[in-house]
Amino acid sequence: MLLDNSSAMISAWPDKKLRPGKIFLILLIFCQPCLDILSFALAVHGYGNAVSTLLRGSIMLLLVGGGLYFAPDRRYRLVALCIDIGCVVFWLVHFWIGRLSGITAVTADLANYLKLAQLPVATVCLINLFGGERRVLRRIFWRCAAGVFGLICLLDLIALLSGSFCYTYVDLHHGLLGWYQNANAQSNILAVLYPLTLYALFREADDALASNCCGGKLQQLLCRPSCFALCFGAVTLAGGLRLFFFGTRVTFYSLLSTAAAMLLSLLGYYFYLRTWAKAARRGGTGEKVCCGATTTARRQSGINLLKIVVICPILMAVLAVSFKSYSPMQQMREQDFAIASSAAQNMIKNLPRLDGKKHEYSLEDLRPLYEFYMPSIVKEFGLREVVTAYNSSTDFTVLRNVRTQKIHFAALRLAQSPAALRWTGLNFATMSVPWEDGSYDLESDAQALYYYNGYIGVTLFLLGLLCLVIMLGKHIRRVGSRKFWQNHEILIAGYGVALLLAAALVGGSVLRRPSVSIYLAALLAIVWCDLVEPSSAAGGGCRLSD
Repeated sequence: MLLDNSSAMISAWPDKKLRPGKIFLILLIFCQPCLDILSFALAVHGYGNAVSTLLRGSIMLLLVGGGLYFAPDRRYRLVALCIDIGCVVFWLVHFWIGRLSGITAVTADLANYLKLAQLPVATVCLINLFGGERRVLRRIFWRCAAGVFGLICLLDLIALLSGSFCYTYVDLHHGLLGWYQNANAQSNILAVLYPLTLYALFREADDALASNCCGGKLQQLLCRPSCFALCFGAVTLAGGLRLFFFGTRVTFYSLLSTAAAMLLSLLGYYFYLRTWAKAARRGGTGEKVCCGATTTARRQSGINLLKIVVICPILMAVLAVSFKSYSPMQQMREQDFAIASSAAQNMIKNLPRLDGKKHEYSLEDLRPLYEFYMPSIVKEFGLREVVTAYNSSTDFTVLRNVRTQKIHFAALRLAQSPAALRWTGLNFATMSVPWEDGSYDLESDAQALYYYNGYIGVTLFLLGLLCLVIMLGKHIRRVGSRKFWQNHEILIAGYGVALLLAAALVGGSVLRRPSVSIYLAALLAIVWCDLVEPSSAAGGGCRLSD
């Protein structure tokens, strides 16, 4: 394949690029929460988001340059260049077709497109970064992910103690958001960093055992099962409480999915280690010395680590389910439903019933209800079109749903647009009305991908995922299913990818949020490098997968 021959790529990596690669990766990961807090501070003081947008644009240019500079060889550099040029060409075609349709707005549409374009650009950049000296830089990424999660929790604690934090649900005063503007984006960040932090701590303990506890004080501390259990349990509890009190469905259910994912991924590996240890005790595999310790003792220590890694997230998930009724998420849903139902039921009760058995209403009968919940949409597209889109529904939970209103707005806008825009997508400026501030920007990334990028954009995105799935199938066939389950790194990275894609499909604020998509790009790069370069997946030393 185009990106094979990993040994040649590793030898082709110049030593002079290793140090700037480390600095580049550390700054790229740690600047994300700083930019989010900067955007919040500027918005609070009324300065707008021009400065943060400029900084985000600068990071985009650095990703483009990094993808070319850190490429291990010419083939990687050519792939990065083709993807960068392809992103530019697609937007030019998208804008040109929109211009032919009479839409000339540039700034808002380009800014919206660059948010989405960061994902492929960052992914190819990090693939090139991890491709040559993958083990060292990958370890740095896991440490950075854990460091960012700790930094976010620390800043949130400071915001809570100082009384300057924001609520996740501002109107109802539920949930602890912190110093951030977008609750959905921040919930996705916390949800994905939580399992990555747990894995980073497990990996540090694994590396400590691999070196026979010959490292620094931290590694010597993690070598002791009691100390590791205390540290891992404290991190699990602190991170779990942060997700629990954030108050969104993504953060709450990520506690459950993290426990299930770690159980499934590490359980198979745990049974493999037990089988290996029993065979070694019977003399079937022999006793080789690994970093001053026998391999049998090494793997038995690994089994003890895996017990702790599996048990702690499960206990945290049990606690979350047990106290679900006290969670901000549940309290918000109950209070919001009670407030909305009282007003809506009074309005629906007053609707005249044309038939004694069926709830059939004329357009004029439904006008007060629809103009109450979505006056701008009715004014823009007409009552008949809106009622038809909602199938004459009188369910207040459907009519008051802002996410559903935005989807119907985009569908009605696309239906009134030329057919060519179905292939390249709507201009972002068309998602607003002149007599109302703000816009009907779609919340779900799945709908946004289609309505803003058309059939072509959706096809390209699905082709990228299909390519990854095909590579995964070939990798499992090549190394075998048993050996695949031993590579816990690709399992955790794959879980992170699945978690973010599910959040993008259900809630949104992933693909078009640079502070979130950067983690998706990094995890995709790790999975890709593991699939293309399986020979270096173990990472050297005497690790659990040796």
